[in-house]
Amino acid sequence: MASQGLARHLFEVEKRRASRDEVFLRTSIRLAGSPEIPAEIINISRFGFMARTAAIVAQEAVIEIRLPGHEMCKARVAWSLGNRIGAEFRPPIDAEEYRLIFEELGD
Repeated sequence: MASQGLARHLFEVEKRRASRDEVFLRTSIRLAGSPEIPAEIINISRFGFMARTAAIVAQEAVIEIRLPGHEMCKARVAWSLGNRIGAEFRPPIDAEEYRLIFEELGD
């Protein structure tokens, strides 16, 4: 991500629709036509998440991510920096379904 892109990303983070919950969730992501890639979600909200991935994922990529108690959820990568990504769910996760993620985690 170029320095202008990083600056824009930091500005956009400040305008998020919802605060993120800090988590450490081992999961996997999948790019279209590819096998699942290991990932760790670091923070999450109904609208998106930040994760570390075992592979470099391009900005704007459409991915699927496995969440506890859910099938694969679709997301768009909003930013990518090394092996970290920030993505927005498409569509956002329903409030009740979001609560169930934490029940599955035992929180």
